[in-house]
Amino acid sequence: MQKRLITLLVVMLVGAGSAAAATTAPRNTVRPTTSGTARQGDVLTADQGTWSGTQPMTFAYQWRRCDTNGASCANIVGATSKTYTLTPADVGNRLRVRVRATNSAGSSTVTSLATAVVATSPPKSVSLDATRSIVVYGGAVNLFGSVANNRR
Repeated sequence: MQKRLITLLVVMLVGAGSAAAATTAPRNTVRPTTSGTARQGDVLTADQGTWSGTQPMTFAYQWRRCDTNGASCANIVGATSKTYTLTPADVGNRLRVRVRATNSAGSSTVTSLATAVVATSPPKSVSLDATRSIVVYGGAVNLFGSVANNRR
């Protein structure tokens, strides 16, 4: 009886040791990406990329505002979800998203490439100027202005 109990205990300990040795920390194999239009008011979405390592794995996001070259980046306070809505402060800058993968063996962080430079949103109204202040039926009027495709 004692031999069987000792054998069972040894098997359990050896099995537990090999399971612990098999865990591996997250390792990025395909860099995270961003999608969406880099324009004030639009939403960017992060894709975590591809990771290897022991499952399950959780992901955390941190959006970063960078200069026009995509360098000198700083965290955007509170921007920690998979999506980010571009604000007036982002105009003229590029953004990156930092993705942190965590599992039972550890964690690893990788940053995406920079977005395009964030543009201002197009105007929501159209204004036109006429060459005459009074329009007569049958008369010609020249209008000057511009119209932009606005999705809002």
